[in-house]
Amino acid sequence: MKKSKKLIIFISCAIIMLGLMYLGPAYYYAHNYSDQKCFLFGTYINGVYCTGLSIDEALDLIPKDYKPKDTVMNINDRSYIADMSMIGYETDYKTPLTQILNSQNP
Repeated sequence: MKKSKKLIIFISCAIIMLGLMYLGPAYYYAHNYSDQKCFLFGTYINGVYCTGLSIDEALDLIPKDYKPKDTVMNINDRSYIADMSMIGYETDYKTPLTQILNSQNP
């Protein structure tokens, strides 16, 4: 009787601890007390680990070395190749990062 009672107490404590280990981070990410929301645990964006980062912090870490492809324009049956970097084309990750952040459910 004594061994079974200790076993039940041990199993109960283990279940409670596992539950707290799960609910603790979920509560933290759901009720983030900073001004900005942050990415959930295990979030990788373009190979960058973004867990706990806000959008602005993630933007600083994501590589900006993306070079857009040249665009071919057909005007009056003639083809022109436009170098996108010459016209000031820049990539903006803020909108997709906002969509990713808003789609996460803690």
